[in-house]
Amino acid sequence: MIGLSLGGIFALKVGQELDVNGVVTMSVPNHREASFLQKRVSFYAKRYKQLEGKTEEKIDLEMKLLQNMPISSLVEFQQLIDVTMDHVSLITSPICILYGELDEPLYKESAETIFRSVTTNQKTIKGYPNSKHLMTLGNDINDINKDILLFLNNLTW
Repeated sequence: MIGLSLGGIFALKVGQELDVNGVVTMSVPNHREASFLQKRVSFYAKRYKQLEGKTEEKIDLEMKLLQNMPISSLVEFQQLIDVTMDHVSLITSPICILYGELDEPLYKESAETIFRSVTTNQKTIKGYPNSKHLMTLGNDINDINKDILLFLNNLTW
């Protein structure tokens, strides 16, 4: 299982509930308020829409729809993050934990919490000096890909 940011939470959740060969997490959040999650979702949704090449008019329309989304769904997601992070000790599969050193300090702290809490002895943690939150789009992408591939190649398949 491999996941970035909120996808990393899903990777951790699957790693807790299923017997997987390994888990890779990147930029995983830890105990965030729903209002903060709403801001992050909006920020990255707009950025993604820009990368897709959508017009500003189309982006504005889609962002208004997103901003009108009930916060209750994000409260449920916040609870999923909290429960998942509270149970990372259930992970016994090998794990590779990555974070961008240019991201908010919370994400390094979250990576360290996961590293300390997982039950497996097959665990690595690494920060990338030239990466922000969306590590797979940053300047360290080649190193990140090499490290993930090395981790995957060392797993038992």
